[in-house]
Parts: sequence; C-alpha cells; structure tokens
Amino acid sequence: MTRPVIRNWNNSILSTPQVVAVPKDVHELIEIVKDKDKYPSPIRAGGSFHSLTACFASEGTQVLLSKFHDISVDASAMTVTVGASVLPKTRNTRQSANARSAV
Repeated sequence: MTRPVIRNWNNSILSTPQVVAVPKDVHELIEIVKDKDKYPSPIRAGGSFHSLTACFASEGTQVLLSKFHDISVDASAMTVTVGASVLPKTRNTRQSANARSAV
C-alpha cells in the first residue's frame, strides 16, 4: 500500500505517515492517542503546514486538526479558547466582535 505524502507549503519537508487521522473533536483525538495499534507512533499534529522544520513530519500517524475551528469566550474568567485550525484573521475578527458585545 502506498503511503500518503503530506508536504509543507514550499515542499521542503515531507511527511509519509502510515495513518492519517482527522478527529472531529477532543474526544476523538484522545481515542487516537490511546489506540497504539490503530494509530502507530509517532503521532504528529499538522496544521497549515507552514513550518520550515520537520516538527509535523511522521512515519506513524499524522493528525490533521482541520475540524478544530471553534472559538469560545468565557467573559467571567477572561479566557478565550481557540481551536488549532482557526486562522489569525478569523480569530481577530471574532475577538473584536466579542469585545464589542461585552461593552
């Protein structure tokens, strides 16, 4: 079986994982990390693949966090939780809207 090849933005780094996983939430991500038989090590997270280092590359399991796009604001705790696939422009727009609504 041919392994997938995942490249960074300028093709300088390649990842050739045995398994590619795309969890839809934290619970699925936890199951991926726990199941060593189905998801071999090393497990590496991949985002926008803009890195110029091999930090995302894996010959085990590549976890793509593209479904982690939620932003939650807890005004009372003064915290913001940002999903791994939220782009900076989206984050800034949502934070500005939340700040205006809190005033």
